[in-house]
Amino acid sequence: MDRQGNGPHPVVMNIHGGFWRNEYDLTHAGHLCAALTAKGVVTWNLEYRRVGDEGGGRPGTFSDITNGYRFIAQLQKRYHLDAETVV
Repeated sequence: MDRQGNGPHPVVMNIHGGFWRNEYDLTHAGHLCAALTAKGVVTWNLEYRRVGDEGGGRPGTFSDITNGYRFIAQLQKRYHLDAETVV
C-alpha cells in the first residue's frame, strides 16, 4: 500500500474479474491499482479463493471478499486510511 501525503486516504478495494475461475488471478489488475495509487488513492487488490481452489466457490469465495473488506479497519491506523471512504 503506497500512499502520498498524510491521509486519511480513500480506499479502492479491487475485486478482480476472472469469472471466479482458478486460472485467472489478480495480476491483470495491477496496472489499474498502480495508477490509482499514483493519484493518492490506497488500493487493496484483493485475492480470494476461486473455483478450482480448495474451499473456492460459494460460500468460500464470498467469505474471502467479506473478510478482505473487514480487514481494512485493522489497517486503518497503520496506513492512515479513511475507512468511511471505501469503494
